[in-house]
Amino acid sequence: MTQRPLRVLYWFTQPTPYAVARFNTVAQQPGLDFQAVFSLVREPDRSWDVDESAWKFPASYLGRIKVPVKELLRLRPDVFVLEYDRWNLALGAVVGFATAQRVAFRVLPNFDAWSTRTWWRELGKNLLFKAIDGAKVPGPGGAALAARYGLPAERAAVVTPSVDVAH
Repeated sequence: MTQRPLRVLYWFTQPTPYAVARFNTVAQQPGLDFQAVFSLVREPDRSWDVDESAWKFPASYLGRIKVPVKELLRLRPDVFVLEYDRWNLALGAVVGFATAQRVAFRVLPNFDAWSTRTWWRELGKNLLFKAIDGAKVPGPGGAALAARYGLPAERAAVVTPSVDVAH
């Protein structure tokens, strides 16, 4: 009996050159059915070109504030990976809990000067981080942020960021 590929749905804000390069690499791994969904083609303040013909993975666009409900219901992923710092992403995590086997966050360290912390956002993050199955972090700063919101250390996976020098 052949085991089906592991289905992964990754929700990312936009197809940045570094994300596309990483996704192309991941999508070529045997035993993996990798798909991406992006909120936007490109933020207005970004200047790179988006060449979908170079993608080695299926992907779709949602729009700025939408949640990938149709994609989650259709794919029923084994793993759903997303960010967590906007209300629609938090709602997406909740939908992911109902449709995916596992939900994981991409956690990058940030600074208080970058965002306004409110009691309700902090409460939401605390609830979500306690409910997710894991987090992808770039190192100690990301792991500390995930731990700050209640993710046990053993559920944080350090994934060393790759750098494409050409970009």
